Amino acid sequence: MNKETQTNVPLFGSLEKHMNSNAPESGERDNFINRNEPHCFRCGKFTPSNPNQGWEKDEVLLRDLEDVEDGSDCEVCVMLLQGLRAYRDNAMPPDTALPQSFSVRCVPGQSKFLRVREYIEPDPVTLPATANASQQVFGQISFALIPSGPKKEPSAFFGRGGLEFFVKPEDSSAFKHIGIGRPVAEDLSSDQCIGLAKQWMSECERNHPICKRWANSVSLPTRVLDVGSESQPPRLVESLGRTGRYAALSHCWGKAQPLTTTSENLSEHLIAIQLDQLPKTFKEAVLLAQRLDLQYIWIDSLCIIQDSEADWNTESAKMAEVYAGAVVTIAATSANDGREGLFVAKGAWNEAVPFSMANSHGEQTTIYIRSASNDHHVMSKNNLFDAHPLSRRGWVLQERLLSTRILMFTSCELVFDCQTLLWCECGHFPFKTEMSSSKTETEAYAGEAAWCPRRTLRVFTQRLLDILSWARDHPPPLMARTVNSLVQYAENSLTGPREENEAWHWQHIVESYTCRCLTRDEDTLPALSGLAKLLQGRLHDRYLAGLWRRDIHKQLLWSILPSTWSFTTEEFELLQRLPDDKINQLYLPYRPRRTADQAPSWSWASIRGAVWWDAKWLPRGRLVEGLAELVETRCVSATPVNPFGSVDAGGYLVLRAPLAPVRLVQYEVHLRSLLHRCRVVEATCHDPSHQHVENCIQLNSEDWAVLDLPLDSTGPPRAQREFWRVKVAEQSPPHDIVSTDYAAWDRLSTLPQEIATSYTIVYHLLLRMRPGVAAEEQAFERVGLYVKTLPKGETYFAGEMEYVKIF
Repeated sequence: MNKETQTNVPLFGSLEKHMNSNAPESGERDNFINRNEPHCFRCGKFTPSNPNQGWEKDEVLLRDLEDVEDGSDCEVCVMLLQGLRAYRDNAMPPDTALPQSFSVRCVPGQSKFLRVREYIEPDPVTLPATANASQQVFGQISFALIPSGPKKEPSAFFGRGGLEFFVKPEDSSAFKHIGIGRPVAEDLSSDQCIGLAKQWMSECERNHPICKRWANSVSLPTRVLDVGSESQPPRLVESLGRTGRYAALSHCWGKAQPLTTTSENLSEHLIAIQLDQLPKTFKEAVLLAQRLDLQYIWIDSLCIIQDSEADWNTESAKMAEVYAGAVVTIAATSANDGREGLFVAKGAWNEAVPFSMANSHGEQTTIYIRSASNDHHVMSKNNLFDAHPLSRRGWVLQERLLSTRILMFTSCELVFDCQTLLWCECGHFPFKTEMSSSKTETEAYAGEAAWCPRRTLRVFTQRLLDILSWARDHPPPLMARTVNSLVQYAENSLTGPREENEAWHWQHIVESYTCRCLTRDEDTLPALSGLAKLLQGRLHDRYLAGLWRRDIHKQLLWSILPSTWSFTTEEFELLQRLPDDKINQLYLPYRPRRTADQAPSWSWASIRGAVWWDAKWLPRGRLVEGLAELVETRCVSATPVNPFGSVDAGGYLVLRAPLAPVRLVQYEVHLRSLLHRCRVVEATCHDPSHQHVENCIQLNSEDWAVLDLPLDSTGPPRAQREFWRVKVAEQSPPHDIVSTDYAAWDRLSTLPQEIATSYTIVYHLLLRMRPGVAAEEQAFERVGLYVKTLPKGETYFAGEMEYVKIF
């Protein structure tokens, strides 16, 4: 963000403050308020001269609105009074009283909406006015007054997020200070929902260049389900190269085995499959395809012969083509298994209450009022509906990213996500939050293979916005440096070389993927093979069990992701004792375990657990300093038909790099992050003729190492076990600012700015001898990651240059 794009005006303005204040500069009040438009001191309404500004009033009194009920010339006053009465009469228990005061805010621009919240009287103590640093990013910020005392429960009338007013899109011009939205239907199978789905699909197929390339017929998958008709039951068909339009189903198998096609019943399924034979989710997906005028649907358990390893290997390698070629992917987002169905009940149905009033031109228009609480709208951060059953399934990530269009059926609402835009039933997307790409970006990707740049960039944009919102509440000096670094990182991510962008996208895809669960360890690499295949076609690089050869030094530096949960001591101890099948799937990725020869130990795929590359001061591009030499790699596909799937046991790589023995001490399982971490004790004396004593040992008090797995409790004491560190790369300053590092270590004791500007970062893999191999063979396996922060002017013994073979 540069100076030319900064603003020095508030995001929201108060009529009283700007009409009654002494402006420091002549004309400021006139410049802020458009005096040609009417304004109202009762509700706070006015029209800012800048269309990107909104208005707000902290305390609107009900009695003020009632006093002028019959003769008010302010449509917002009338709207507030009539809307609150309609909401009370139709959405609240009988005899509920109207609140006597409340706050009103009008959000400007395309995101425009009118929202009413509970009024909370502020505490007289305010935050110090130290916003100078934050102005570098946000412009002028008015720090809010902080309520004192215990946290107040949300109002029964307004709820946690308040109430919002809106009109339907066709009535968008009726009122100036109110936005657009849609009422949410109670039944997902209703004509209203299906009609909306057809409207979204039609709009996408007609107007989105990125998505239109699949509008015409494509080659059908090897087998598809013909959905039949009222008089004709569905049946499995072998496409034999035919073209057509089809849907694909994304669903959870769960604990209930769905209907499958096997070698034994294949011939029967080719004749007919009665609707009554299908699980509820399959049946409703078939009926939906009929209503969407699609003749075919692809369902994995029916279209792949489940007891044929050869057929499974062949068809799983075609996932990219299957999901990219589907007209739409139908996602049973909230169903745990096939018994629960596609059209699940809306447990959090957000009913909109209609009322009618005349606008300034005397035209009667229907206005709606409903809860604006985020409890009803769970699309945020880096996942859509990340707590719902389907989003916790590993296979679904590539299904979601590869699909041209996705229609999600959730217990919240109907959602449509394509490669260009995101729509939801209530209208929050795209009416209030539009995360689309520019025309230039769209044209740049048009015609290329179905990759996921649009959706991945949207994910990053939302993550950045979340962090910016968080930063508003933190100390401005540190916050401004952090945010400026993030903004620069975002700009670089959109302008860097394509090869670097693809590697960066891949790391974030792996991070999202490893936070999900798989039923079978052997699916770890196949469940991502469709995405890997597409990326290989763009990079023309060698794929090594989940890593890319050209960027191998950075990609080796994955580590276990710290937990985002907060646990009490009792919960932490219980989590350590319970078996996996007794733990919520949201927590399982934070209990890493080895995947039994599914990948070499240097690959993230050797671990079933969440991994990441962040918080290690890594550069945006490739590492270029102090690199270990990659001498040899061996990584052989276990299935020739899918070179991006499972690999044979015995894969390895050989590095020529500094190698040094170390000891691991102060081992712990960190309560907050659940990381298995320890200190790395380094020998400052390198005389091999004697046992090292205390004076020969150096412990860097700033650095923790993160282990991939818990250390065995059996065997010799941990401090006596032999481990090694091998140097992979180093990075000279400057770096991005890191306040809490990859080991969940708070770096504020050494000012993050100091590390970012003057420290050298040295990256090591922690190794141990491979079990069952003679010591003289020097065969190792990875056990963790160690990142050393080296102050300016200090040196350390990196180790003797060796050929290091890591399995």
